[in-house]
Amino acid sequence: MLYGRRFGALAGGIGMALFDVVGGLFLWAPFTLVIAGLMGYTVGAICEKKQTIMAYVLAPLTSHPWSLVQIGLATVIVLPVLPKLRKHAAVFSRASK
Repeated sequence: MLYGRRFGALAGGIGMALFDVVGGLFLWAPFTLVIAGLMGYTVGAICEKKQTIMAYVLAPLTSHPWSLVQIGLATVIVLPVLPKLRKHAAVFSRASK
């Protein structure tokens, strides 16, 4: 928010992608780099134009619709698969005992 859209994109994208890599989520790091970078860019661009307290409050709120989209897509994908995963999880837990 303080350094504008370019540094916001770099800080958001690289920082969160490194978090994925360190956390063992290598597969998600490229997606996180792009998505978090775009979010940082958006917030930085808003705050570059309007350096007011209201802009600093509203800018982070612009990323929430994307979070809701991610949650919605995950729900649509996971709910149909969950019963099958539970069935297989029961088989694997019996096999490991």
